[in-house]
This record gives sequence, structure tokens and C-alpha cells, in this order.
Amino acid sequence: MSMRILIVTNTIYRSLSFIQRNLNAVLNQLSVDNEDILLIDQNEMPLLLPEEVTKNKNFKRVNYRVQTISQARNFLLQWKDTLTYDWIIFCDDDGYFCDDYISKFKTICTENPHLDAVAGGIMIHGTQHYYSPRHAIGGSLKHLFNYKLLMGANFAIRSKVFLEVGGFDERFGAGAEWASGEESDLSLRLIFKNKNLEYFRDLIVFHEAPRAGAVSFEQKKAYRGGLGKGALVYKWIFKMKKPVLIFEFVEMLVVPFSLFVMSALRFKKGSTIFLYTLMGRVRGFWIAMGRI
Repeated sequence: MSMRILIVTNTIYRSLSFIQRNLNAVLNQLSVDNEDILLIDQNEMPLLLPEEVTKNKNFKRVNYRVQTISQARNFLLQWKDTLTYDWIIFCDDDGYFCDDYISKFKTICTENPHLDAVAGGIMIHGTQHYYSPRHAIGGSLKHLFNYKLLMGANFAIRSKVFLEVGGFDERFGAGAEWASGEESDLSLRLIFKNKNLEYFRDLIVFHEAPRAGAVSFEQKKAYRGGLGKGALVYKWIFKMKKPVLIFEFVEMLVVPFSLFVMSALRFKKGSTIFLYTLMGRVRGFWIAMGRI
């Protein structure tokens, strides 16, 4: 029986050109019978997409008025068709597949039938540079230290496993109180449930560059993202009672401070963004003590 694949993109307040780029990169690769793309449209007014997209038999859309990425993606927990697919692939609305993504993914699944989840590499749009040093270096998700290689912009999970673990923790992720960390939380839950995960750096999604906006915008974004990181670290060390993750507490403080110092010494524009990350992380950790 052929493997059935569902590619999922959710979107809210995003430029239509980004959405079309995302959808076209997928639709150009899909086979007729076994692969579909689902757009979870969170906008109040549904996006006006061209007919070549909306009339494509592999295209599905649902209008789902929620504010956060985790709520949107958790639509699959209630969708009647979720278990008709073997795999779910998640891709951010400002990202898009490399030209041979689907064929690479199928090869990975064929050669690694034991896998429950697959994380792919992320490169910056218009370049051949990885989104972060972590993704360039790579590593195996068999090792707990590498759990952050699984990013929401590019990963796949077996549909039955997604339902088994209950999807995303809706307290985390863009639009939520803790505005990041939903995919890291899912990665940790999969690892501690002894699921089989692996990272494949050549399974590429291209993504907009980090910290590419105005400094003031990026400062606010860094602070909000920091809140999620701090809350996530508190959740897993204290609520989930996983003291082995104490290295994450150290990392969440040392890394942004070090990046700020190095950036400031080089007189780089936007060096204060890293300070906002640090402040958000400390604040998120502190607030989470009474809320998680």
C-alpha cells in the first residue's frame, strides 16, 4: 500500500505572496493519489488564492479562527481525515520546500521504516546557508542534547503518533502567552516516550532570515520568544521532573549574553536584540513558577 502524506501549513496575518510560494513549492511535487496539502487558514477573511491552487485536487483548506500556531496545528486532533494519512509534514507559512523535498522524504521513510518523526534542515531563503549553526552542524536526535534540531518550520510525524501524544501544548508557540517552544516541547515529549526521531540536514525547507526586521520589531519578537524558552525550561526541569535538562537552564542564560557581548564588541547593529532574548527568558522562567 502506498504511503499517504499530508503537508500542513497554517497561516494568519501573512503576506499572500509568501503563502502562494509555500503552496506552489508543495503542489509542484505532489502525486495525484497519495499526497495532499492542507491549508489551515486562521484569517478572519479567507485568503484569496488563485484558481490553479484552489482547484487543484490535492489542495484542501479549512478556515479555523484561532490565534496561535499550536491551536491551529492541533486542528488535526479533531479532523476526521487525519488518520487516513500515514505522515503529517509541517511547514511554516513563510517557508517553502526544496525542489525534491517529497522524493527525499519518501526515500528517508523507505530506508528508515522504524522512524516516528523526522526533522529536516532549514536554510535561509535565497542562500545556501543554514538558518542556525545547530542545523549546519547537525547531529542525531537519538541524543537528548540535540532535541532542538526538530523545528516547527520543517518536521514530519506519523499521524497516529501525533494523536497519541496529544499534539502541541497550546500554552506555547507564536500567538500564545509563551510565544515559542511548542516544537521543542513536542520533541521532548517524543524523546521521553521513547519514540524514534532523526534529523536529516539535506531535507531542506527554505525560510526567511532570522532577525531581518527593524531592530525595535526584532527586540519585541526576541522578548516574546524568550518568554517561551524560559517557561519551557521551567516546565521540563520542575513540572516534568527532568533534572537532566539542567543544561538548558545554563544555556538559556549564557548563550544570549555571550552573543550580545560578541555582537557589541563588533559594533553590530541590533546587538541589543540578544539582551531582549535574555530578559524574556528570565521573565518567562520566573512567571512560569506560578502558572505551569
